[in-house]
Amino acid sequence: MSTQLKDVLLVGFGAVGAVYSLILKRSNLARVTIVARSNYDLVSREGIHFASGKYGDIRGWKPDRICQSISEAADRPYSYVLVATKAVPELTRTPKLLEPLLSTPYADKYEQPTYVLLQNGLNVEVDLYKAVQALGKGTPKIVSAAVWIGTNLSAPNVVKHGDFDRITLGIYREDRTAVLNTPQEQNILEDIGGLLTAGGSEVTIVPEIQRQKFAKNFWNVAFSSYATLTG
Repeated sequence: MSTQLKDVLLVGFGAVGAVYSLILKRSNLARVTIVARSNYDLVSREGIHFASGKYGDIRGWKPDRICQSISEAADRPYSYVLVATKAVPELTRTPKLLEPLLSTPYADKYEQPTYVLLQNGLNVEVDLYKAVQALGKGTPKIVSAAVWIGTNLSAPNVVKHGDFDRITLGIYREDRTAVLNTPQEQNILEDIGGLLTAGGSEVTIVPEIQRQKFAKNFWNVAFSSYATLTG
């Protein structure tokens, strides 16, 4: 019996977003739609070229669908929406970015997906949690992540990637005192974790993600400072 593919939307098609869209597609368990903005025309025409120590040299790779906006992509229900944009709330808050999924007609027609935030920063989940909660359709399903990866765009459609990608996943919740995932939370984490593992990524599931994100952000501060001072 064939496994039904899960529809996954990825927003933010930079280096990290491109690598994780490749991972999702490699799982053979997901139908991947990506939203590409500044590099939309080039990616639509030529695809993405990967030079990866882990996944090899792949030229002209494309996901199942490429959209130029979230509004264009908001034509179907998604199991997961991965957000791989940089979190800069002073410029654009996540609910504003995802507004087509959080307003009519989408929010009336479809069940809210599980949102997976592949973003650095602390408390980046709060605004989205409150926006989904305001829809009055149950407890928001938001997975936050600490992503360890060496990748960059050497051109608008050329991704250089090293030999590893590791991701730690945990449920965002308002209660920071939980030491165990509920059965429902564990099912969500194991499902999205299973997609990423099947695609080749190294996945760790934790009951409390904020401590992991603090450690990752602390490392970013130290590494960035060292890199800047040493040129």
